[in-house]
Amino acid sequence: MEPLVFGGAIKVTKVPKQHHPRTVGESMTADDRMAYIRKLAKSHLLSHKDLALLTGYSRHSVSGWFTDCDSHRHRDVPARAIDLLRLRLASAEVNGTTSTGGERHVSLLSTV
Repeated sequence: MEPLVFGGAIKVTKVPKQHHPRTVGESMTADDRMAYIRKLAKSHLLSHKDLALLTGYSRHSVSGWFTDCDSHRHRDVPARAIDLLRLRLASAEVNGTTSTGGERHVSLLSTV
């Protein structure tokens, strides 16, 4: 990159850095994050209150994730919420309890 010279002063132009996703949530599109959180909520029977507790977002924000995309209340699911849920899920799977039948029971809420 050649420096630009204006009136004797040298001005260096910066090349913008390309954004590389650092986490799984950041690598997902907004639609992918919405699909992921809906699938997770359904498979683990999680309410909006549960999701708020697990992610640290308000119940109002979580409700906004599930509203129709055309609504003014709609909010995209943040990448951070996906990353926190994935961490909680991994933690629950590692710390799952074993019943007398040897079956593992995983509770995301036990990780909070």
